[in-house]
Amino acid sequence: GKNNPTTNPDRMYVGGVYQPKSHPRHKPGNYKTWDHVAWDLPNEGQTAKDGSGEVYIITNPAYPAWVKVGLASESAEDRLRSYQTGDPFRSYQLDYSWRVGDCRAAEKAAHAILSAEYKRKNEWFRCGVEQARVLIEGTMEEYA
Repeated sequence: GKNNPTTNPDRMYVGGVYQPKSHPRHKPGNYKTWDHVAWDLPNEGQTAKDGSGEVYIITNPAYPAWVKVGLASESAEDRLRSYQTGDPFRSYQLDYSWRVGDCRAAEKAAHAILSAEYKRKNEWFRCGVEQARVLIEGTMEEYA
C-alpha cells in the first residue's frame, strides 16, 4: 500500500536502494540494476510471455576485441536503441540477430559455446564478431 514504504507503488528501488522521485531516471518499481531500469526489464528476466525473442550480437568500436551476446524479448533493434542511451557516441552496432522460440535457452546455449573458447565477462566475449557468429549460428537456427 501507499503507506508502506516497501510496497508503495510510486517508489523506486535499484539493487535494493531507494531512489528519490527527484532522480532524473526515476521510474516506479523495484529493479535489480540500472540496466533493468533502462530496458524496462522485469526482474525474473526479459522474455516475452511465450519465451520467444531474439538472440543478438552487438559490438562497439570502443571495445574492439569484444562482442556482446544477449537476448531481447521484443527486437534486437529495440535493445540496441536502449544501449545507445548509455553511449554519447551512439556507436553500438547490431551485427547479427536470430529470432528464436526460447530465447533464454538459446542465449544460454550461445554463452556456453562461446565460454568454452573465449574469455568471458558477463555477456561479453573476447572474440571477433565473425568468430562468434560462426560458432553460434547453427545452434541459433536449431532454436528458431
